[in-house]
Amino acid sequence: MPIVAPRWGYAKAMGCSMIYFTADTHFNDPRILRIDRRPFGSLAEHDRTLISLWNETVGPDDEIWHLGDFAKGSAEFVSSLLSSLHGQKHLIIGNNDGASTIDAGGWASTQHYKELTIDGRLLILCHYPFRTWNQIGKKSIDLHGHSHGRLSPATRQYDTGVDSWDFRPVTPFRHPCKSTPANGPPGYSARVIENARRLSLTCWHSFPSVEMHFQRLDLPRTLHAVHSRVRDSEAKNASARHVRRPQVWRSCRLGLP
Repeated sequence: MPIVAPRWGYAKAMGCSMIYFTADTHFNDPRILRIDRRPFGSLAEHDRTLISLWNETVGPDDEIWHLGDFAKGSAEFVSSLLSSLHGQKHLIIGNNDGASTIDAGGWASTQHYKELTIDGRLLILCHYPFRTWNQIGKKSIDLHGHSHGRLSPATRQYDTGVDSWDFRPVTPFRHPCKSTPANGPPGYSARVIENARRLSLTCWHSFPSVEMHFQRLDLPRTLHAVHSRVRDSEAKNASARHVRRPQVWRSCRLGLP
């Protein structure tokens, strides 16, 4: 059963840490408001909001991998920015990361490419999305940035850029210290809980990025989204796994209230 990646205060209280991924923050880059039409009135508002969402999600003891295109500015500016952001920060270098970003103080590591094995799953990290990657036949996962949410989803390939995730870092992993009660949160029927469980199990391979949404979105809102999208299908005696891809993708992507 997928669960929420809780706010860092809970993890700290339980003595746990998390690993997060993000990309394409483009701090202090005025082009980003025009090119990607991000919903902010000014660059200053954009940067303040992304910093706030980062620190709401990532705790001081968490690990976060930034998959490229971090910020524009001097090394002093980037170092100051990094010091204001929570977590042990690693950079996967993107095409807009110049020497001032790469050489700034505050990075735990910088590299163009990295492979991580977490919970028995191999993760391939690069700024650019691949068409194929190491151990793709063994269900390894490709995490990337660069495409700003415009790339068509592919199996086990995820755009970790902020444009795809409501401007927050994300994690595909369950929290190590928290489990969801078997009967789910109060106020939700067993049928709704089961729908969420079935979708989470089938969507990892069939509906790219859905698993991450289940992990990041708060469970009540996610279950409501699942319920609203599955309801009509069940009325026609169709199982949850046969819900059309666009329905599942939109419901989980938007986290309908």
